Amino acid sequence: MIDEVNPVASTGSEPGNEAVVVNNGTAAAYDQDSVQILRDAAHIRQRPGMYIGDTSTKGLHQLVYELVHNSVD
Repeated sequence: MIDEVNPVASTGSEPGNEAVVVNNGTAAAYDQDSVQILRDAAHIRQRPGMYIGDTSTKGLHQLVYELVHNSVD
C-alpha cells in the first residue's frame, strides 16, 4: 500500500528497508547502498535543471540575471 503523502511503500520489516515504487510499477530496494554522495559541484553538473529550473536559453538568461543582480548587490 502506498501512502499518498509519503510515496514510500512499506515492506513490513524494519525501518530503513523501504521499497520505492518506480515508473513501471515494480518495487526497487532503497537502502544506504542506493545513496550516492557527490562532491564539490558534481551534483550541479549531473542535474543542472534542479538548480536553475531549465537547461535551455531560459535557464541561461536566469543565470545571467542572477550574476548581474548579485554583482550589483
